[in-house]
Amino acid sequence: MVAKKTKVKTKTKKKTTKEAVEEKKEVVKQKEENMGGMLDKLKGKKTYLTAIVVGVIAAVESLGYTIPGFVYHMLGAIGLGTLRHGMK
Repeated sequence: MVAKKTKVKTKTKKKTTKEAVEEKKEVVKQKEENMGGMLDKLKGKKTYLTAIVVGVIAAVESLGYTIPGFVYHMLGAIGLGTLRHGMK
């Protein structure tokens, strides 16, 4: 006796445009929550972290290495950003 193979048809529900948009919004929301979690871990430490980085760069520069000028501009902007965030 030979067994016959039968094909099983499965019905897959096609997503409507509205469902696809809702799913995409959910993914974006999850990514935002993950980023917020990372920033929450740094809460209250961002200014100190910037000060430590400036200190390390000053120490490296005192050893004779050349630090590009734009690094100081970036650190200044980060420092002002952390201070602004602390004012809120």
